[in-house]
Amino acid sequence: MTENATPREQFVPGYTIAAISSIIVLVAFFAVPYVSSFVVVNATGIQLANAAAEAGSEGADSGDPTASMLAALWMVPLAAVIALTSVLIGVGGPPSDSRRSGVSIALMLTGGIFAFVLFVLLVFLASQGQEGGSVLAGGSYLTLIGIIGIGAGGAIEQIALAGNRSKNASK
Repeated sequence: MTENATPREQFVPGYTIAAISSIIVLVAFFAVPYVSSFVVVNATGIQLANAAAEAGSEGADSGDPTASMLAALWMVPLAAVIALTSVLIGVGGPPSDSRRSGVSIALMLTGGIFAFVLFVLLVFLASQGQEGGSVLAGGSYLTLIGIIGIGAGGAIEQIALAGNRSKNASK
C-alpha cells in the first residue's frame, strides 16, 4: 500500500472479519447460554467460569477435571481481546506491509490455537453433560464459530497482502 492510498485501497476485509468475529465471541460468552439442562437451567460462559472459580476458591477437589476445564473458559474473552487489540494495532498508524503481515499472523495463531483448545473443552463438556443430563447450547457453538472467524480473518488478510505484493512486483 502507498502512503496516498484511497480509502477503498485501505479497506482491510480480514481485519473487519476478525473484529466482527471478536465481538460475536464476547457477546456469546457473556450473554448466550453455553449449556442447557433438562431441568431448564441455562448457564452462560461467564457463569460457568465463575462457578469453577468459586469452587476452586472454596477448596473443592482440585483434581476435578470439570472445574479445571470450566475455569479454562476464561480464555474465550482473552482470545477476543487479543484479536481486537491486534486489529487496532493493524489499522492504527501508517499503512505498512510488515505491520499487516504481523497482525494477520497473530490473528491466525490466535484463532487456530484458541479454536483447538475451545474445541477440546467443548468436547469434554459435552461428554460430561451427557452424564449429567445437560447439553451444549448455542453460545458454545457461536463462540467456536467466532474464534474460527478470527483465524479466518487473519488468513484473508494474509492472502490480500500477498496479492498486493505480487501486484506491486509486477509494476
